[in-house]
Amino acid sequence: MKPRIKGSVAQAPTALYATTYILQSSILQTALATLKQDCPHLKTKHLVRELSRHGALELNRLLQGLNRYNSLKITTPKLSGVNVWSNSVADLYCYRGESTSLLRIPLLLVPSHINRSYILDLPEQLSFVDKLSSLGITTYVIDWKQHGVVQNFNYSKYMQEGIGPILTYIEDREQEKPIIGGYCMGGLFATAASVIFPALIRGLVTIATPWNFHGSGFLLPVFRPDLLKYTLDALKHFANIPGNLLKLIFYAAHFDDINRKYIEFSTNTNNGKFGIIEHWVHDNVDLSAALFLESIDQLFVQNQTANKTWSMCDRIIDPSQITQPSLCAIARNDKIVPVSVSLLLPTLLKRSTIIEKQSGHLGMITSQRHCIAQNIAEWIRATFR
Repeated sequence: MKPRIKGSVAQAPTALYATTYILQSSILQTALATLKQDCPHLKTKHLVRELSRHGALELNRLLQGLNRYNSLKITTPKLSGVNVWSNSVADLYCYRGESTSLLRIPLLLVPSHINRSYILDLPEQLSFVDKLSSLGITTYVIDWKQHGVVQNFNYSKYMQEGIGPILTYIEDREQEKPIIGGYCMGGLFATAASVIFPALIRGLVTIATPWNFHGSGFLLPVFRPDLLKYTLDALKHFANIPGNLLKLIFYAAHFDDINRKYIEFSTNTNNGKFGIIEHWVHDNVDLSAALFLESIDQLFVQNQTANKTWSMCDRIIDPSQITQPSLCAIARNDKIVPVSVSLLLPTLLKRSTIIEKQSGHLGMITSQRHCIAQNIAEWIRATFR
């Protein structure tokens, strides 16, 4: 059993979610009333009554789902690998591949800075790294520390003081250059590392990684590039971006899907997986302001990744310059990083293999049905014989 830190479930903000739902219902009812005024011949009375009744039932289910989740007793997972390396920026955990099917090339996984790294090593048969190691892949996982947040690190500093030294350490320890992989935002770092440190990397794996930040369905009107510039001005004096603020921004972009998730959970009989993953979602971490502001300006506003003008450590991060083989995993039902946002990257890479799964953003690492661990193992065997 994986070691865990005992504690209460990370709470979902019931008042915020319920208030947003009430405002949604009010806006829709107001729109129907306006329609009635503009088109008197339309009979909307029954529709308004049904909408009000349905809204009250759904609000009750939303509250039930939120209360049910917030009452769960879930403890926070810890990475269960061996802590083999540490500096002020990150810890590095090793999961040794099983000897019966051992693959000689190690895999380094870079998680996102926005959430905690234990999403890659959840309990109750949901662990992505356990699946990888059972397939013979010795896997290393980076666990970012708060030092980078305190010191206001940007992309280049995390690369120079985190990923660069870790790549060197793994090669020395394994006597083999690793494949570097990244999940979501971690895929940005993994791709950049393949440009900056080509001599230290055998291959690249990206999982649900955004590259075209102006892709269809990614930025809602409230997050238009011109409006995001106001965010830069408002937050440029922050030392760090609180995790609760990041969660609020994410909720603003996806409030309907998030509320629907809790409405459905009100009648779901399975607490386990939902509770563990939602606990991870609400288990906030602060983010370096410099990293956040660079992301907003360079990626969301200017779309530098798509325009091949994004730079890190004085290098232009152009995927077409990467000569190592790559594997890009794309989730067809991803609402966080839609296909319109993720598909550009593998088209720019010269030696890219694409995996597509009918899953959401997390499904490729947490779902039994859509997990890509087997795909990664098969790709390594076929590519690095």
